[in-house]
Amino acid sequence: MIMLAHQNITYLTMTKEWIKDIPNWEKLYLETEPTLTIREKELLKGAPIKSHEGMMYGRMYREWKEKRIKQSLNE
Repeated sequence: MIMLAHQNITYLTMTKEWIKDIPNWEKLYLETEPTLTIREKELLKGAPIKSHEGMMYGRMYREWKEKRIKQSLNE
């Protein structure tokens, strides 16, 4: 039980560290220089998202979030 509580505290601390970056995630993701198509770069720079592009946008957010969480764990 104590271990579980410790894990929850670690998770909450980690969440607080990277959650502040969410409003700027598109810019931060572009700074990591991922391999992206021209359209993906346009979406990250604020182009309107078409209905069929939502999953692509979500994938990029997920990739950024995973990298950011790993980074916060290593800090």
